[in-house]
Amino acid sequence: MKIEDLLQLESDRGTSLWRAPTKPQHRRYASSPPLTSQTPLQIGLSAAAADIVAFRRSALFKAMRLGKGAWTHRIETRFDTEDKRLAARGFSLVVNESQSGRMQTISRLDPLDRSIGPNTVSVKLGLDEAIPANSGEFEFDCALHGLNDLLAQAACVKADEYSAKVKYHGADIGCAFRFQAHVEAPGSASAVVVLTHRSGPKGAFFDAARAIARASSLRPVLLAKDSLPKISKFAVEIGRAPKVLAAATDVPADVLQKMTRSVAERILFLTPLIVEKRQPRALQQMRVAIRRLRATEKLYRPYLTNPTLRKLAKRGRKITRRLGVARDWDVFLTATLPAAMRAGYAPRGFDRLRWRAEARRAEAWEDAVSCLSGYGFAKFALDLLEASSRAPWMNTADEALTGDIRAFAIAVLDERLAIATAVADAMDRRSLVARHPLRIALKKLRYAVQLFRALYEKHQRKPFMGEIARLQDALGDINDAAVSHLLVDLAAAGEGDEASRAAGFLFGASASQAEVAAVAIDDAWEQFAAKTPFWRDEENTPC
Repeated sequence: MKIEDLLQLESDRGTSLWRAPTKPQHRRYASSPPLTSQTPLQIGLSAAAADIVAFRRSALFKAMRLGKGAWTHRIETRFDTEDKRLAARGFSLVVNESQSGRMQTISRLDPLDRSIGPNTVSVKLGLDEAIPANSGEFEFDCALHGLNDLLAQAACVKADEYSAKVKYHGADIGCAFRFQAHVEAPGSASAVVVLTHRSGPKGAFFDAARAIARASSLRPVLLAKDSLPKISKFAVEIGRAPKVLAAATDVPADVLQKMTRSVAERILFLTPLIVEKRQPRALQQMRVAIRRLRATEKLYRPYLTNPTLRKLAKRGRKITRRLGVARDWDVFLTATLPAAMRAGYAPRGFDRLRWRAEARRAEAWEDAVSCLSGYGFAKFALDLLEASSRAPWMNTADEALTGDIRAFAIAVLDERLAIATAVADAMDRRSLVARHPLRIALKKLRYAVQLFRALYEKHQRKPFMGEIARLQDALGDINDAAVSHLLVDLAAAGEGDEASRAAGFLFGASASQAEVAAVAIDDAWEQFAAKTPFWRDEENTPC
């Protein structure tokens, strides 16, 4: 974020509390100069505290460890204003206290490319030195300017940590066992093993993480920028996936790497919400994240000869299929069945359907949790993290991946649109089932547009995206009807005549809904096909 952007942010807030100094006033450091660094390569592995203790004492860890390691206690405190002004500027301020002293660290919440500038700046503080201390980096100091009297403790973690050096096939790795408790929530505690790549082959670093996951119950988790909770009152907000923005200065390979990293981080964020909290929306978002990976791989496939990404996409497809059963029952019980029950027809029959469907959903959720808890999924997540970090496909990639991003975007968007048009032209409009391929083709087109949307202004792409949304909504209604027919048969089997009557009513209602949606699809497609795609409109110049 540029200084001018930060100034405009405060101007939009209507306050004059923050103004960038024309000349930064750097203090003389009593202890040490600031340490600027890039985000280190780290992997978090989590499990129950007892399992982490068992791993620390295991033969595998003892074989990997160099020396004895050491215990320490530390306190990690994040500061911000009451209205989260520092976070709005794109930075975090954390003070770490341990037996080695106090350290202030300012970090970018959205890290920059390494060639642009540092992502963190650390300053060693005196025992009673006030914060924030001057970091010596102009942009970081400007972000903190004017907030001295407004900063307050936003979150605090106290942790016991065992640190050791690990050697694995030539890679030097820092290994920290953290047992931490959040001060603001006395009943909460967590345990995590953090692996940090120090030197040596990156492949060996990821091999070490896979070896640990295979030999224990530890599973990869998403590490935050610090150990502190980001959501007030410790509530978890699933939200939408972070946007992957293709900058005008990027090359196509950059966008591919951004997307794979985004998907890897998203699935690590969602996994505990599914396994431990059984949140249906998290399950749905997990499937969306993996579908985005698969759609992106398909988009880039003609330009890749390395099979890494294609193999990951195939494995992802198997995972989404296993999760899909639980998702179908979620939709049936939260949307399809309640809508049919509002008619008041055959209430006893619908009640029997509901309880039978709940049992089916419980069975499907057990399989979903089993899928995401096993080593197979852990390896998939670690393999995806490694791919996003090392980009192995670049060794033999087509030269188009290092060429002009706009030309590449036009080419792949044209291809996706042509496929969707061909599917629509070949579609048997008398059959509802025959419309499903169009739904898939439009979904892939939308994912492609979203991948490159930052290259165009919002007003340029919005009408086109609106037409796709209309079509997808109608096609989704048809798909929901088709799935509900299968599920209602399963729920009604062996439940008696009243349940069969209720199933017949629901079947008829969903079929009627699908017929209405089919008419809407025909009208919406004609309007969509008549539009000039925004990337081909001569009046739409790229950003």
